Amino acid sequence: MPSGTPWWSVLVEYKATDAEGALATQDERFDLFADAVEEYEGVVGVSGSSYSVRLSVLADDAAVGALQGRDLAWKAARHADLPEWPCVRLEAIAHE
Repeated sequence: MPSGTPWWSVLVEYKATDAEGALATQDERFDLFADAVEEYEGVVGVSGSSYSVRLSVLADDAAVGALQGRDLAWKAARHADLPEWPCVRLEAIAHE
């Protein structure tokens, strides 16, 4: 990427459908999830029926950054064996 490519803070959130139950906040899979996104300054969250991650990516624009972040989050969630819940939130904001 060319010099001056901006950093984006990307939030990806996954949420259970009504029939899918909840996760324990002390679930060890979240440690694996956090480890998998550490190199992207990842911060994970869990709230019973949802989990999320905010991470940093370099991209030419917000759309590309959002897609990169989504792909990284999905791979990290699969690595941690978290439920394959639908993505309900995806946002990219420019680092200040």
